[in-house]
Amino acid sequence: MSIALHVPPSHRTLNLASIVKPLIDGVVAAFHLHDGKCLDEIGSRLATRIGVRRRDVERFLIEGEAILDKRTLVRPFRAGVQWYPGDDAIVVCRVLVDNGPPEDGIAFSGTLYETVPVT
Repeated sequence: MSIALHVPPSHRTLNLASIVKPLIDGVVAAFHLHDGKCLDEIGSRLATRIGVRRRDVERFLIEGEAILDKRTLVRPFRAGVQWYPGDDAIVVCRVLVDNGPPEDGIAFSGTLYETVPVT
């Protein structure tokens, strides 16, 4: 995986250690689908947290194409949820930081690669 983190020049300091792990987890989670376990509870908790309809959250979690796989991606945890992306399958992740236009906020773009065994 390769991620480009675009940071406006106005951000003079940036704690990459606090950004990189959640960023990688979020990117990897986006390529999974949830297997549907505890979907009502998860949908309700996430909908309340992000301010969207529960059914929309549920649909986003379980519908579409799972580029990586379908798994128990998220579980109820305490008063919120805990995510379980398959980041253990990442072989290499390159993170590049560049200065983006000053009017744009922090953004990212990237590429996901497939590894193929060489015989």
